[in-house]
Amino acid sequence: MFRKFISLLLITALGTLPFGAAVTVAADSVTPRIAIEKVPAIDEGREIEGRVWFESSQGKFTDYAVTMALEVTRGGTIWGPKPYSGKPSVAVDSSGFFSCLFVSGGNDISAERLYVWLIPANFSPNGDFARTEAVALDKVVIDRYSDGRVEIQQTTQPTNPSPIPSAIPNLTDVFPQQKNPSENANLSICYSPYTNGLSPETESAVPMEQMRWQLNLIYPYADTIRLFGVSGELEKIYKVAKEEYHLRIIAGCWLDSRYSQTQIYEELDNLVELTNKGYVDVAVVGSETFYRDDFAVDEFITYIKYVRERITDKSIPVGTSDTSDAFLNNPKLVENCDILLCTIYPFFSNVTADNAAQSLIDAYNRVLAVSGGRQVIISESGWPTEGSPEGIAVPSMDNARKLFEASYQWSRENNVEIVYFSEIDEAWKVEGASNDIGGHWGHFTSVGMLKDAYLPIYRTINPAPVLDAETVKYAEESIQELIRNGVVDANAPSLYEPLVPITRGDFIHYLVKALDLEQKTGRVGTTFGDVDPNIYYYFTIGSGQEAGLVKGVGENTCNPTSDITRQDLFTLVYRALSYAGMELEPNYAALDKFADKSGVSDYARDAVSALTDNGLVLGDQNGNVNPLDNASRADAAVLLYRVYKFADE
Repeated sequence: MFRKFISLLLITALGTLPFGAAVTVAADSVTPRIAIEKVPAIDEGREIEGRVWFESSQGKFTDYAVTMALEVTRGGTIWGPKPYSGKPSVAVDSSGFFSCLFVSGGNDISAERLYVWLIPANFSPNGDFARTEAVALDKVVIDRYSDGRVEIQQTTQPTNPSPIPSAIPNLTDVFPQQKNPSENANLSICYSPYTNGLSPETESAVPMEQMRWQLNLIYPYADTIRLFGVSGELEKIYKVAKEEYHLRIIAGCWLDSRYSQTQIYEELDNLVELTNKGYVDVAVVGSETFYRDDFAVDEFITYIKYVRERITDKSIPVGTSDTSDAFLNNPKLVENCDILLCTIYPFFSNVTADNAAQSLIDAYNRVLAVSGGRQVIISESGWPTEGSPEGIAVPSMDNARKLFEASYQWSRENNVEIVYFSEIDEAWKVEGASNDIGGHWGHFTSVGMLKDAYLPIYRTINPAPVLDAETVKYAEESIQELIRNGVVDANAPSLYEPLVPITRGDFIHYLVKALDLEQKTGRVGTTFGDVDPNIYYYFTIGSGQEAGLVKGVGENTCNPTSDITRQDLFTLVYRALSYAGMELEPNYAALDKFADKSGVSDYARDAVSALTDNGLVLGDQNGNVNPLDNASRADAAVLLYRVYKFADE
């Protein structure tokens, strides 16, 4: 069983309670429910994870948020709101998922009772739990015990109860499966979630929202991901990656000579359990353990056999990932692997980028010659885009492109799988003679911008990476071009969701990327108390704050998960262009083209008039600019694409 989480899937049957006058959701007819999926054991500093689903008609997930409180000693003082006072609730994402880290200090980690409330997104809990309960749409109480038991209580009843389901609904029915548009693309990539200052070395908690964002980046192009762990934070990605994103998963359990035998077998057991749950397609025992000289061959083979014997589906291959020398020098290791996963980095072989692809091919062929007919996967390969040279190997965008394009073409022509390292830049990694290349192996930058080295091949893999742009014809070109250039990203597996309101956090994130403001401001974090430092837009909002785009909405808050009006969108763009050296002059006469010009707020008149005068704001077919309407993701894409092209002129 999993050692880090107690896995649960329990749907509660709680109904709608009275609302305060200022607290609203999209529709009164829906009955939202909380489904708790994971509860950390006592003394595990992890998140509560779950989903929202609807018993009656389908509502909009982003209308809701989750807040928590806790009792360290059952029946004692209630502490909250959680995650913390600066962030009193967490958003429910567009697919219904939420993840709430309730451990914010003191003895929270040992809390015996946890309270989880489902609330309207525009309700701000302030520690008044009676008020929170008065507006809550659903509530769950979780009791945790030192022996590992977890009990979940339903504490209220629906106002107009519907039959409580006798069985948990199939979540693939609640969340319809999408076909992976790239399932024949044969792009495999290494995945690790530790960006924005996160690190496995400090056991950083990674919000599920952050992981979903990263999967949305790569999903239109890759059909396979390789993972380097089966416990801790990485454990929680398997179910989502398999059941929602339908990715083929090469799963590795991390083994280290510093681990005790208990730790080693916990990792092996986790690999077995994930595989037997159907989440693993290739089971990998350890990574470069022979390169590090961590284990003797005979000892390591016992670990491979242990896993193979316990996996119920014998068609799933079991092997290890290591350097070519590990397989060339250890024939007994080869004999005990079903599959060989070989890491080949020409960058560390003292070759130029012009000769890198041939170096990779030669190393692969040497391993293939001793494989005894077993499949050989190149389980890691790549070239850093920045950093200091390693001998005659020089990091650069152009050199990374040379290896990627040549090796990708060869792999396709010869039916060889290469798992490229890696999806996204991770600053925590220290590597190379000068310790400065570890954070520059990603195909995407840390803020999710697809690098120029990889863009041409990615476009051949999937020329139209978003499936739903056609639902808003006027925005289709803008969405596809911005996705292809890495400026915006999907909001769900290969779905941009153009009709969904754009959040303040996402628009600021996209705008900073479109104008490359992070380069101009430097990588700075935001001081807004309601921006999660572990989330993907933490540094982009910081750049926006540094540049004067984002001034907050009072009380040191930014409201990144709230919707944003069209005139606020225009105001942010106006400030951003000014900071980037493209200052536009207001022209109030330009507003005369809009029938509803009187609705433009005084603070936004400069921005709306200047953008209109320069052709960036056109208005709708009825001659309205609709300044107070919430902007959709389609609206945001059209404006951003015009800004993106305007900045290039």
